[in-house]
Amino acid sequence: MSVQKNILLYKLLAHFAVVARYGQIKRAADELGMRQSNLSSEVCLLEQILNARLCIRQSHGLKMTPTGDQVYKIAKKINDVLSSLPHRFLDNAKSETIRIAVPNMCFTTFQQKFLHQMRKMHPEIVFQVIGLQEMNRHSMDNADVCLTYEYIRSPDVDVLFKIPVRIALITTQQHIADYGIPKSIEDLLCNHHIVINTETAIYDPKYEERRNMAKSLDYVVSNSEMQLSLVQSENLVSMVPFFMIKYMPDIVEFSLPGWDCHFNLYLMTRHGKYRQAAINNICRFIVDIFKSILSAEEMRNLTMNPDCKDAFADFDINTTNM
Repeated sequence: MSVQKNILLYKLLAHFAVVARYGQIKRAADELGMRQSNLSSEVCLLEQILNARLCIRQSHGLKMTPTGDQVYKIAKKINDVLSSLPHRFLDNAKSETIRIAVPNMCFTTFQQKFLHQMRKMHPEIVFQVIGLQEMNRHSMDNADVCLTYEYIRSPDVDVLFKIPVRIALITTQQHIADYGIPKSIEDLLCNHHIVINTETAIYDPKYEERRNMAKSLDYVVSNSEMQLSLVQSENLVSMVPFFMIKYMPDIVEFSLPGWDCHFNLYLMTRHGKYRQAAINNICRFIVDIFKSILSAEEMRNLTMNPDCKDAFADFDINTTNM
């Protein structure tokens, strides 16, 4: 095939990828700044070149045929490779800045434990960490990579991995010596002194019910640093993501019948120039973090985007499409 035909085919594939992503000619045309009629003609031309039906018109939009789905995956890979090409050789670059957003509840831990390691591993990259009070779709406008508890459903954002996070119950040895270990959730809420971090608590589906039951609720905070400080200094009971326990001296985890609270932690990145940098650099760094905080069983519960599988080749991980 001639160079000119290759250029035409790439253009058609790139535009078809947008059509397939939205499932509508109108929305795709708006994003591409084209007329709907011209974009429809391009889809027809691509079908003629490939000698295959790619999509079927329906009342609510377009439905991809099996061939159309395959072509979309190929087109998306081509787009990703070309978009990431300028940033694939970061070692040769003078400096590259990657902005990483993390929830406020683990901001301090991330800063203290992980950021200096990341900078040591990749001195050619400038890492900027942004604390997030609330995660939403617009948060990704200010970050290139985001570690978040909220799943952003956006065609412009890729999920690199997700892992279930268990909310652990913690206290101090002194609290156990003074009050004993709670025997039930009711015992915990009624007879023990508690500090609740609202950032963590919102992921407990029974949060309002449990808070209303609590008779010894000493503090309600929205800052993890304050929460952990109160647990240690005042000998209180609290709830934290399980991976934070290893970085907290004098803290004891305990379990209760009926307590089952967890949520997902996601690593996301935007499409475009930072995506390959995130995959090539961030994922390899995340491996080192996981080695220190996760067991082999917990690693197997991690779900990985296939594009990241090379970074996790040494682990038994469920690699599936996100």
